[in-house]
Amino acid sequence: MMHHVCSPTEAFALLHFKQSSQISDQPRCWDETDLQYERYFDIPKTKSWNESRDCCSWDGVTCDMLTGQVIGLDLSCSLLNGTIHPNSSLFQLHHLRTLNLAHNNFYPSSIPRNIGRLRNLRHLNLSQSFFEGEIPTEISYLSNLVSLELDCSVCELNERTFETILHNFTNLEVVSLLGVNISSSIPVNISSSSLRYVDLGHTNLRGVITESFFLLPELENLKLNGNDLLKGVLPKIHPSNSLLELDISYTGISGELPDSIGTLSSLNRLNMYGCQLSGRIPDSIGNLTQIRYLDFSNNHFTGHIPSTISKLKQLTFLGLSSNSFSGEIPDIFSNLQELRTLYLRWFVSFYNCKLDTSSILRLVK
Repeated sequence: MMHHVCSPTEAFALLHFKQSSQISDQPRCWDETDLQYERYFDIPKTKSWNESRDCCSWDGVTCDMLTGQVIGLDLSCSLLNGTIHPNSSLFQLHHLRTLNLAHNNFYPSSIPRNIGRLRNLRHLNLSQSFFEGEIPTEISYLSNLVSLELDCSVCELNERTFETILHNFTNLEVVSLLGVNISSSIPVNISSSSLRYVDLGHTNLRGVITESFFLLPELENLKLNGNDLLKGVLPKIHPSNSLLELDISYTGISGELPDSIGTLSSLNRLNMYGCQLSGRIPDSIGNLTQIRYLDFSNNHFTGHIPSTISKLKQLTFLGLSSNSFSGEIPDIFSNLQELRTLYLRWFVSFYNCKLDTSSILRLVK
C-alpha cells in the first residue's frame, strides 16, 4: 500500500475545491515581451489532481515534508473559472503559508470573509482574478503577512482596514493594491518599516502626500500613480541607496522638485508625467547615474533643461514634453548612447527653445 505523506483531510479539501471549479479555455497569462500575445503560460494545475497520487506531489501544492501539512498552494495562471463559495474548502487548509490564486477568473465572487481563518499565511496573492466588491475586514487578521497582492479594479478597501495593514503588519515587505478603490488619505504613521514594494496606483488616494513612505528604510519601489486627488508638494526626500523606482505620474502633486532628488543614488525609474510640478529641474538630477527611465512630461517646469542630464549614461527613455522650458536645449545627447525613446515635443514656450540639430544627428547615428 502506498504511504501518503499528505494529510487525508487536506487532500479531501483540495479535491473538493477542484470539483467546485471549472477549467477555462481562455488564457490569462502571456509573455509580456510578445506583442502579439501568442505565447501563454497558463497551466491547468488542478486537472491532474487525483487520489492515486500523494497530494504533496500535485501541481501547485507544497507540503511540509516532516508533517505532511499543506503549506503552499500556487494556482496562479491555472485557468480556473467559477465562483469561490464563502465556505470554500480552501479555508480548511489552516497550515497554509502561501496562497496564490492570481490570474484566474472567479467572477462574480467577492473575497470571502473566511480568508481571515488562514492565520499562518505569509504570502497572499489574489491579483487579477476578477474578484469584486468590498475586501473583507477579516483580511486584517492576517498580521503575519510578508506579501499582500490584491490588484483589482472593481474592489474596495475601507480606510480602517487600509490603515491596519500599514500600521499593524510589521513583517510586510510587499503590498500591491493596484486599482482597488481605497478613497483614503495616506496614513501619517506607517509601522511596516520592512516595506520594500508599495503599489497604490489608481486607488483613489486623496488628501496631501506625507513623508511616511519616504522615511521607510528598505523601500525599493513606490507607485502612487493615477491618483489625481492626491495633492501637496513633494516632502523632503531623504538620501536613499535602496529606492529603485518612484512613480507619482497623473497625480495632483505640485510645487518644485527638491534638490534632494539627486540623493536617490540607486534610482533607475522616475516617472513624474502629468503632475503639477513647476520651477526648474535641479542640476542634481545628474547624480542619478543609474537611472534608465526619466519622464518629466506634462508639467509646468521652466528655465533651462539641465545640462547635467548628459551624465545619465544608462538612460533608455527621456520625456521632457509639454513644459515651459526656454533657452537653448543643451547638447545632452552625445553621451546618451543607450537612449531609445526621446520626447521633446510641444514645449509650451517652444519658440524660446533652440535645438542644436547636430547633437540629435549624433544621437541617431
